[in-house]
Amino acid sequence: PGPKCPPTTCLSKTIDSRNKVLISAAAKGLGASRSNLDCLDSTDLIQFLHAPGQAPLHILDAIFQPLSIHFWVDDGEKMRRRQLSAAHVCVRSGVNIVAGPHHARLQEAFLGKIVPQKCFGKDVWKDFMDKLNPAPQSRKMYVPVNLYMCSIPFIHESLQVQQAIADCADIRVFAHWGCRALVSLRWKAEKRGAQVRMMMAVLDVLSLSGLT
Repeated sequence: PGPKCPPTTCLSKTIDSRNKVLISAAAKGLGASRSNLDCLDSTDLIQFLHAPGQAPLHILDAIFQPLSIHFWVDDGEKMRRRQLSAAHVCVRSGVNIVAGPHHARLQEAFLGKIVPQKCFGKDVWKDFMDKLNPAPQSRKMYVPVNLYMCSIPFIHESLQVQQAIADCADIRVFAHWGCRALVSLRWKAEKRGAQVRMMMAVLDVLSLSGLT
């Protein structure tokens, strides 16, 4: 287990104050402190999303941190360093959205000169890289990219976070690319089930129509 994070008493008091200027300043400050960001969880994010003013936008800016991905490739003769600096991205959205390993673990493997396949498994690493940099295809463009990681793990799986986004008073959050990323990942997980439920509902309606 990692180091125990200090209690968020000060953060709770800040949010409870309902002072929009103070809460927005706190969200901006968190964006400049990765150690404090690592102490946040989904409950803290939900509180910011419910906060007044521009705090919801500022916390989304804060939790998505820029980073670079360096890794080693073993070509059979020697280890070679690689960096992902360009990728094929969707022409329409301009982004690739992927759930993957924490950047700290990627950095640990790189500094230890360990190929990622040994840390995460060959299939897991291939799936991650194939989604982060998919093969050339139509409706994809190959461009230089900036990489970002969400500092709070697994929040895309939280229904409470999705509900907080839906209930957010500032509708500008829906235009934020970080918000779109969280919703997109959740939709990918729910899409097939939603389509099945929709089809079953249509069949129920057709059955009722036939009976009447």
